[in-house]
Amino acid sequence: MQSEMPSRRAVIIFAGIVAFLVVGAIYGTYLARPNGAGAPTASKTAPPRNSQIIGTGRNDMSVKTYRALAPREPKVLTLLCELSDYYNFEYAGTRDSNYSILMRDRNGDALQGYAPKRSPLGERLEKTLYNSRRWVTVEVRRDSENPGHVTILGIVE
Repeated sequence: MQSEMPSRRAVIIFAGIVAFLVVGAIYGTYLARPNGAGAPTASKTAPPRNSQIIGTGRNDMSVKTYRALAPREPKVLTLLCELSDYYNFEYAGTRDSNYSILMRDRNGDALQGYAPKRSPLGERLEKTLYNSRRWVTVEVRRDSENPGHVTILGIVE
C-alpha cells in the first residue's frame, strides 16, 4: 500500500491557515489589554457637549483619515486624552523631558502625542489630565515617519 504525501499546494494552504489563526490570536490578545492601542476603552461614545470639552471642539479630520493622509501641516482634532507611559523608539530617551499622551477619537482610533514637560503647554496638559481622561481640542503635527505619533503644539481655545 502506497502512502500519499500531501501536495505542495495543500501544505502551503494549511500553513497559511495556521499563520492566520496565530496572528488572529495574538491580535485579539493585544486588543484585550487594559490599555491596548486598539482597545476603544470608554471612547465609543460621542464627545460630550461643547461645555465639557477643553477647547473649541473643532475637528479638521478623523484620526483614521489623519493616519491615512499623514499630513505634514498642523491639524486640529478633538480627542479623548489621557497621560500615558508609552514612549516609542523616537521618544524613548525623552521620558524626563516629554509627556506622553494617548489620544482617541470617538471611534476608538488612537494617536500617541508628545509635549514638552517644562513648558506652559506641558504643565497645562499635566494639570488637566492628572488622574483623568478629558476631551481636549489639540493642534498636532506629525514629526516622524509614523503618522500615529505626533507632537502636540497646543490646546485650541
